[in-house]
Amino acid sequence: MATSDPLLPKNEETSENSSEDDDERDEEKWRMIKGCSLSLIGAICFAARNFITSVQTKDIDPTFVTFLERAWCIPFGAVYCTLRGCSVKLDKVLTLSLIAGGLLTGILILLLIWAFSLIAVGDAVAAGSIVPASTGVLAWCLIGERFTCKDVIFSCIGIAGVVFISKPAIFLELTDENIPKGPLLVGTAVAASTSVIRSVTQIMYRYVGRYDVDPSVSVMFVSVFSTVPSIVACSVFATWSLPDRRTFMVSILAASQGLSGALLSAEALRRIKTMHHSLIQLSVPIFTYSLDIILQGTVPDWQSVLGCALIITSSLAIIGEPKDDNAKSDSSKSTGK
Repeated sequence: MATSDPLLPKNEETSENSSEDDDERDEEKWRMIKGCSLSLIGAICFAARNFITSVQTKDIDPTFVTFLERAWCIPFGAVYCTLRGCSVKLDKVLTLSLIAGGLLTGILILLLIWAFSLIAVGDAVAAGSIVPASTGVLAWCLIGERFTCKDVIFSCIGIAGVVFISKPAIFLELTDENIPKGPLLVGTAVAASTSVIRSVTQIMYRYVGRYDVDPSVSVMFVSVFSTVPSIVACSVFATWSLPDRRTFMVSILAASQGLSGALLSAEALRRIKTMHHSLIQLSVPIFTYSLDIILQGTVPDWQSVLGCALIITSSLAIIGEPKDDNAKSDSSKSTGK
C-alpha cells in the first residue's frame, strides 16, 4: 500500500492509489480464474475415474477395486512428493486434520458403494448432489468462510442440473406400493450423507491450504489413511482375492485419475472458496455423461441437455464473483504475518 507523499499533487496521488487497486483486482481475478480452471480439470479427472470404475468393473467386487485404487495412490503420491522435494513436517493440528480427511475419504467411497447397491445410480447421484449447500454452511461454521445470496442461488441451479441429468425415480418409487421403502430410504440417506462427508474433506483441504501446506503432501496423507476403511471392509466381508490382469490395469488407471483430480482440487482450494469449488465439481456428471455418449453410444435426451446447461451456467457465474474476503487472511496465515 503506497504512503502519501506530500510533494506529489493530490490528483497524482489519487491516480497512483487507483492504479494499485486495479492491479490488486486484476491479480485476484486471475487467481480466481486459475483456481476455477484447476477445479474444472480436476472434475474431468474424477469423471474419467468414475467412468473407468463403473464400466470396467461390473463383474469385479467394488470394495476390493476400491482398496486397490487407494493403495496405488500411495506410491504414486510418494513419487510425486519426492520429485517436488516437499517437506512433511506439520504441526499436530494439521496432521490430525489430514489423517481425519483420509479416513473420511475412505469411508465416503465405501458409503457410495453401499448406496449404489441399494438404489439406482441416478437416485444416489441426485441425493449426493447437495454438496454446495452443505459446504457453504459447514465452511461458514468451521472456518468462517462467508457465502452470498448469489452463491446460494447458483448452487440451487447447479443442484437442479444434476437432478435433471441423473433423472432420479425416487419420488415415483416412494408412491409405488409394490416397491419396499426400507432399502430406498436407507440408500437415499446414505447417498445424502456422502455430501456432508465430501464437504468436510473439501474444507479440510481449504484449511490446510491456508497454512501453505503443499497439496501433494495433503493428498499423500489422504491416500495413505483412506486405505484403512477399505482394508477393514475387505477383511470383514472377505473380498480379498488375487487380482487378474484386467483388475490390475483398471485399478492403476482409476488411481492415476483419482490422484490427479485430488491434487488439482487441493491446488484449486488454495485459490477459490470451498463453496465455489464444490459448485464447479457438480460438472463431474456432465463429463461422465459425455464419456458415456462418446464411448458407449448413449443418446442424450432433453432433460440431460437441460441439466448440463444449468450446471454450466451456475459454474460460469461464479467467475464474476467479487474477490474472496478470506483471501487476505489466508495469505497472512500462510506467511505467518
